[in-house]
Amino acid sequence: MFTNICDTNMAKLHSLPIQILLAKDFLRIERLRTDYHYLSTVPHRHDHYELLWITSGKGFHYINFKPYPFIQNRVYLLQEGQMHLIPEFERDGWIILISEHLIHQFFAMHPTEEGSGLFDPFGTDPFLDLDDHTSLFFNNCLSLLQAELASGYPSKNVLFHLLSIMLLKINGQHLKAYGKEPLIQRDKEVLLKLRRLINQHYRKEHNTDFYVQKLGINVKTVNHICQKLVQRSVHDLIQDKLLTEAKMLLLTSGINMKEIAFKLGFSDPAYFGRFFKKLTKLTPANYRSDNS
Repeated sequence: MFTNICDTNMAKLHSLPIQILLAKDFLRIERLRTDYHYLSTVPHRHDHYELLWITSGKGFHYINFKPYPFIQNRVYLLQEGQMHLIPEFERDGWIILISEHLIHQFFAMHPTEEGSGLFDPFGTDPFLDLDDHTSLFFNNCLSLLQAELASGYPSKNVLFHLLSIMLLKINGQHLKAYGKEPLIQRDKEVLLKLRRLINQHYRKEHNTDFYVQKLGINVKTVNHICQKLVQRSVHDLIQDKLLTEAKMLLLTSGINMKEIAFKLGFSDPAYFGRFFKKLTKLTPANYRSDNS
């Protein structure tokens, strides 16, 4: 439960913090310790992708407000734009910060990886527990990346190919671990396009019809694809996005419920309140007070 884990000054923030950690770097590796970054303890988004390799620690971090445990030898993939929060507790591990440009290069060279396994934009298991063989493989690749970064004149090509090997290995293991069949390319493209459309229009467009018209596919087909791949309907995915954004605004801004409702495209604040309570069992005001 997402309760009593946020910094006490969170309500004073006026916009969702963005961790701008890479700046102009192509790739960076940092130690995941308790005092890693001051924004880690409040809900924030990243301007990049991250691989988190947990080597020790007991606690939970939160991805889009869902708790995930710290487990030794577990690797998490965080995608750009996802909500993230790590409360303060003793832990150790490594963070590989990956630029959006590098990920796009990876997908261009390995198009079947996009939207699959760890890269599934609607996936519920954004992690892989490493067995001994994969852990050794991952550690060797990490050491090679660190050596190249420390060389004084790191080669982007070398960094790209080393990272690509790591991503291919863990994503292949993820697909095996969760028994998922490779996605049909057409279905995957529909799901990825739907995600982009929802991210772009969720504030103004809450109805399924808008999105299926943009896709140019009938609603039955789109819902069938969504149910098959992520066990959600288009309507569910729209609501998931609205709920995540509502929670972020409640916890990271001081604006009132009426303003939040209008910001998310609800013309009636009372309807927004009913929408929120239906999905969380709490009113927006109670959710804010319980988590501040």
